[in-house]
Amino acid sequence: MLSEHGIYLRERYLSYDARTYAPAVRAIMLRFFKRLTWAGYQIADAIAPGSEYNRQWQEANGGASERIRPIYNGVDAANFITSRSEPEDPHPCVAGPHRPAEGRRDIASRIRHRAREDPDRSLAHLRAASNQNLDYLERCIALRDSLGLVGAATFEGRVASVIDAYHAGHVSC
Repeated sequence: MLSEHGIYLRERYLSYDARTYAPAVRAIMLRFFKRLTWAGYQIADAIAPGSEYNRQWQEANGGASERIRPIYNGVDAANFITSRSEPEDPHPCVAGPHRPAEGRRDIASRIRHRAREDPDRSLAHLRAASNQNLDYLERCIALRDSLGLVGAATFEGRVASVIDAYHAGHVSC
């Protein structure tokens, strides 16, 4: 059985950034990962994606539709519907791990644009990087600082409750 919370191939496409890798290296590696993914889908007796989007991605990349059965992530929506008032300082929050596949570097240009429009509001990032990704978090912070966005984005560290993190922002991503 093969289960993917995220899509391995999609994460490789995101991590093999054209700004980081030479075109030939990127092309060779991504072809390799595409074939590796296809091979995994071929030998799996059952494929269990976590969403309809992931199911479509798996099917488009070699997974046989009759062997794909989504197992959806369970979320109690009642935890996210509340009568709480809006945060005093409205701002968007991005709660998630700091790793290349999450696109934190790509969000820097959006932070810069937002900071120009409304310099008094910040974009909060919640949850720290794992020990394996501390270097990536440091690069994100360095990028933020080099763009002059020190007050526009914060990396607040791991949170005890994702529900509280969700309610900390005016808009949550």
